[in-house]
Amino acid sequence: MISKNFSIGKKINNVLQNFPSLRFRDRDVCIHDASGVIKCGRALSYKALGVEQSNPIDNLGHFRMRFGSWIERGIQYELMSKLPMLGIVTLSTQGSAGEHGTFYGTSWHGFRDYDMGFAQVKQDGSTSYKPVIIELKTKVGIGANFMIKKTAWSKFYKDEILPDTEWGYAQQLGLYLRDAYIKTKDNSKFSQPITDGILLYFLYVDKLAVFLEFYAEYKPETDSTHYYRLHCEQIPEICKDIDLTVNLKDIADNWAKQDVYLKAGKLAPPDYCRKYDVTDERIEDEPEYKLKMAVKNEVVLGDTHCQYCEYKDRCSQDLKLDLKYKASEVKILRSYLTRETKKKGREYAKKKNQK
Repeated sequence: MISKNFSIGKKINNVLQNFPSLRFRDRDVCIHDASGVIKCGRALSYKALGVEQSNPIDNLGHFRMRFGSWIERGIQYELMSKLPMLGIVTLSTQGSAGEHGTFYGTSWHGFRDYDMGFAQVKQDGSTSYKPVIIELKTKVGIGANFMIKKTAWSKFYKDEILPDTEWGYAQQLGLYLRDAYIKTKDNSKFSQPITDGILLYFLYVDKLAVFLEFYAEYKPETDSTHYYRLHCEQIPEICKDIDLTVNLKDIADNWAKQDVYLKAGKLAPPDYCRKYDVTDERIEDEPEYKLKMAVKNEVVLGDTHCQYCEYKDRCSQDLKLDLKYKASEVKILRSYLTRETKKKGREYAKKKNQK
């Protein structure tokens, strides 16, 4: 018999929380992570200064963070590995990418998910492969619905579905395409430099399991990435041409501002707002359920990034933020609820008239 004191779940939790990463990460605080394009400068400086996290990731958080990676590895093993018979080969996975001081004076590093080769048959019958960079992302649960539907519970799809820039996914692929272009533009082993990429999402929630494909092209003349097409094989009605340009210099400009504080060992100002002023126009975009919670002082309305920050309580304390709404503020928040109700009524009446 196995000892009653033994628990394999306990061992797994230990791996989740305490097992060291064997992936190389540069110790230079001014070398930014490609996957952290939207990282708050204040959080970066807290970490660089060795400040203890006030809101460390709990066990549930560790599972949430890794769940997408587990699904992506399954997709790689079960699906990507079988694509060669259809003319698509994996050239490499987790390819190293980055620049040291050459990205408008800033530095970054990252790991590309997939470098794929798409078979192309030439007129003479020979086959060549077009290299394409693919970045795979996963959204599970309510986030999957938010990606393509008007609301998490809506039956209707958004009029415009674009790659995610709020969390930096579109920017991340842009950086990888720039890196691949620089490495291949003068490389004799490539007939032409790499400029093509796909930001590939796997969306999964009850009654929804689809791949969402955003096609992109790197434009060296403007140092930007242009997203030009959305395709979803399972939902043809949302397939369309799109127009989104990510200017990569904007990323470098933001990093350069953060580097000033990181190099000086000083605390940077926050890039996001944990608590909006009740007169802030962004509150009008908050969903009704959040407004109701705010009126009851059950939630603080602010930038989503702050909700997931490991230093959010320390930051709020340093900024002397009052995370409770006063009676006068609650009164103003209630007025937003009234407006939201009226807005829904107008939308319902409009749809009814159209019928």
